[in-house]
Amino acid sequence: MTVPLLPDFGDDGRWDVPTAEVFERLATEAIPLELAVGGTDRSFHRDVYFDTEDNALHARGVSCLVRHASDGRHRLVVTVVTEGNGVASLRHVATDLPGGDERRWLDGDNEGSRLLRSIVNPTLLGPRLELEVERLTRMASSGGWWRRATFALAYDAVTVRSSGLARPFHELALHAVKPGRPSADDVARALRETYGLRSLTLDRQQRGEQLRSALESEALARRVGSGRWVAVVALDG
Repeated sequence: MTVPLLPDFGDDGRWDVPTAEVFERLATEAIPLELAVGGTDRSFHRDVYFDTEDNALHARGVSCLVRHASDGRHRLVVTVVTEGNGVASLRHVATDLPGGDERRWLDGDNEGSRLLRSIVNPTLLGPRLELEVERLTRMASSGGWWRRATFALAYDAVTVRSSGLARPFHELALHAVKPGRPSADDVARALRETYGLRSLTLDRQQRGEQLRSALESEALARRVGSGRWVAVVALDG
């Protein structure tokens, strides 16, 4: 199956799926514009995002994650966002890693770790966010032989855990593997109109951090509202 190597492909469209019910429909119903599903693949991975205590990478428009895939592979991905003249450009550095300690990877001898060392001391980095992802990938293509288009669609159920609580969110991403007819814009428009999807303005790390903060607030409210009291008794002698 030909899919992009970067962690969160969606260069031709990435959308929030509002409910689990809509997500189930998307993953099982026919794809709009009569695209034929040529293959499906179900996979799991866990993304661990690293930063310093004062979020030095985030402040510089940099993200660092280690992906642990269900097939035993590990990958370090460093992304740098550069903005100029109102246009944002992305630089991805992805490095396949051997098994072992994550911290050793961050300070290793590979392109990603060398980029990190130019920005911050890798020994200051620690895990800040962990996302569990269940992904269904569907390959779809148009009929006929003239300008036949092929697309990869990733249906991701992402789980965030914090303070003993867990909450999922759902996303759909589209990537044109082979351009043709219909175009990626045509498919994106059909998906939005059919399922009422809205484009995402936050990246996955930002979404995860927002949900984690909400979970921490919910856990605190539950503890405060539990009605428990602590009595402190001072005894002399």
